[in-house]
Amino acid sequence: MSLAAQRRVGPARRLLQGPSNLVELVLWWVATRGITLLVLATPAEHGIIRDVYYYGNQLDAMFSGVPVGETLREYPLPAFAVFLTPRWLSGFTPWTYASIFVALMVVIDAAFVAGLWRVGRGAGVRLWLVLVPLLGPLAFTRFDLVSAVLAGFALLALAAQWAGTSGVLAAAGAAVKLWPAGLLPALLVRRYRPLRVLAGFVAFGVLAVLATLAAGGTARLLSPLTWQSDRGLQLETIWAVPLLFARCFDSATWSTPYTRFFAFQVEGPGAGTLLTLSTIATVGCVLLLVYLCWRAWQAGPASMAVVGLLSVAAACLLIVPNKTLSPQYLLWIGGALAATAATAPAERTLPRLSVLLLVTCALTQVIYPVGYGMLTGPHWSNAIGAALLAARNGLLIAITVIAVRRVLRLTPRAPA
Repeated sequence: MSLAAQRRVGPARRLLQGPSNLVELVLWWVATRGITLLVLATPAEHGIIRDVYYYGNQLDAMFSGVPVGETLREYPLPAFAVFLTPRWLSGFTPWTYASIFVALMVVIDAAFVAGLWRVGRGAGVRLWLVLVPLLGPLAFTRFDLVSAVLAGFALLALAAQWAGTSGVLAAAGAAVKLWPAGLLPALLVRRYRPLRVLAGFVAFGVLAVLATLAAGGTARLLSPLTWQSDRGLQLETIWAVPLLFARCFDSATWSTPYTRFFAFQVEGPGAGTLLTLSTIATVGCVLLLVYLCWRAWQAGPASMAVVGLLSVAAACLLIVPNKTLSPQYLLWIGGALAATAATAPAERTLPRLSVLLLVTCALTQVIYPVGYGMLTGPHWSNAIGAALLAARNGLLIAITVIAVRRVLRLTPRAPA
């Protein structure tokens, strides 16, 4: 492409063009991932590795006699496939376990980059290449990367007309993190062999449920849901922002304790009301997602642009109104958006959504882990932290609105 043509395209749209050849792709991946891993060694990022040590310690306790039903019960049992592999290779030392876990995430990331490149020949690849270092080493120290990549591969498989495989991949993502179950309706509205998509999803899902019941019983099957329902108002949600600003004026009335759920939450007057509003909003967003899927189905066989944007909307509608919002959840949106860019590169909202998401990821890393102290305790910088969080959450709302509006526009209802 000539220099004049590049200027006409604009910086936002050039972002999605991706590397021009395989050598450039490898150089981009090595550079961005190298930077991400180097950042992991900085003092500001040291705390994020603690979750990986927690995974290893929980597995050690299980092998020492703690029941499976009491081990990592906040996660679905099939997620043990992710946790156990590093332990079998680690020699049972915490540092080695953490190192192998991070290496495994890097390999999974490389596989997704290769898949995006193979399907889109560059479209969508640059988004994912840039997103990971902007979000930071958090991407490699949480296993949300696995569910995001599985969801992305489900979209890529559907675009390649592997209907059954697409359903299996979505079910595998749901088996380790639940949320990719929300992608199933988006896959079905494509109407490419929907029964195969559904059969693949159901078959894998039934196997995952039976394995969980056999290993841990009904209580272990339901424990991720009960764990989630028992939680309070997490520090980083959109609902916590008003209370965080209020705490700037009265730190004795509102507090941010670290809870047994391994997260900070906001407590004080109004927290209960906001929790109720969160529940109502979450139910409303799920109903909106159902309506979007029904509307897309009524509009006839959907394009990959509709399928992809509906997947992005699904991830956003499950994240934004919820009472919990961990920073790694942005990987859910990123995986779906990168796969959409690879399979429907002509969709005109992609540059805007991509830029907004990248800025959101950069702000998120500034908030966590770099500036988390501005939120977690009484400090002169509390107002700065609350302002940054409000800006980040505002961007998430904007991404959600754009994705939902675009799905509505691409799926016009038939005239009466």
